[in-house]
Amino acid sequence: MARPTNVLLSRDHLLHNIALIQNKIGGTRIIAMVKANAYGHGIRSVSKRIAPVIHMFGVASLDEALILRSIGLTNPIMLAEGVFEPEEWAVAAHHHCDVVIHHQTQIQWLDALEPHQKVRIWLKINTGMNRLGFFPHDIPKVYALLRHNPRIQGDIGLMSHFASSEQPYSVKTTQQAAAFKDIVGSIPNFSGPVSLCNSGGIVNRENDLYDYVRPGLLMYGVHPYHYAMGQDFGLRPVMTLKSQLISVYTVKSQDTVGYNETYSCPESMPIGIIAIGYGDGYPLTARNGTPILVNGTICPLIGRVAMDMLAVDLRPCPRAKVGDSATLWGENLPIETIASFTQEHSHALLTGLHNRVRCFWTDDHTDSQVST
Repeated sequence: MARPTNVLLSRDHLLHNIALIQNKIGGTRIIAMVKANAYGHGIRSVSKRIAPVIHMFGVASLDEALILRSIGLTNPIMLAEGVFEPEEWAVAAHHHCDVVIHHQTQIQWLDALEPHQKVRIWLKINTGMNRLGFFPHDIPKVYALLRHNPRIQGDIGLMSHFASSEQPYSVKTTQQAAAFKDIVGSIPNFSGPVSLCNSGGIVNRENDLYDYVRPGLLMYGVHPYHYAMGQDFGLRPVMTLKSQLISVYTVKSQDTVGYNETYSCPESMPIGIIAIGYGDGYPLTARNGTPILVNGTICPLIGRVAMDMLAVDLRPCPRAKVGDSATLWGENLPIETIASFTQEHSHALLTGLHNRVRCFWTDDHTDSQVST
């Protein structure tokens, strides 16, 4: 028998979220970000379910792209960090990947391709994120250098990335958007694809949608703003993390619960032990009071999260018993709420789940149990 700690995934919610995004962006196309194991939801199972309704997949690296090709998906794939060594150019070309170029070294490596090998590319522009990309003043010469390269297929794309799009009134975001627009407009006869907006940009930069957007959190039902909930945008959570009570008992007044005595019982009270901990990916930094749904009733976390277990105050649900269900986040308990009780962002919670947590798709029969 396995531990009763599971992730329940909803195909209907996933497709609902994509439809909501598509309605928001109109004729703009979607590059669905499935990097990092589809934000913890399973790169294979998520990608198979959304392939018919999105145009392109976005991954961080070639190995993630090869996973998609290995399961028969033929959508274009963007390598968001480009290639990491010269030999990857040929593999990317063979598997029809769009490669992001963000550094001069990657251009030098293009010589590893035979002239008959063709690849589609995007130039990444550093408009202020200061992570990857060419500075704006370098783009005209880089573009001119590449546009006649015989190894490049089709029109070169231009892209950038917002640093603070989750802040709707960010001056930085406005400056980045203006800088990007200037660069796109400055290249003579430019006709390539353009992409700027991530999830935050989709929400608040409707004039900067261009040809492609790159949703991540939104697709999985999570709002990119730290103070907002996915439901505020009409989203539905794709992932629900669940476990069970494995022990229920009464603790005396002033007794402590868990490691390091971080919680002292204010009175004689019932507590429950749930089979989940940081060894499963539940955040170690979750503090006392973090909400947990026990039989649909919010009960607060008490004591420090352990590797395999955590404790919960059952005074709000005094009839709870061993075997009763516990929801850690997801349906009726937004992950954004849980993140606010930790030192983590929703991104980190989603991608931080460990392999011993079993994953199930609940509303279709295709690969109902999945690990990736």
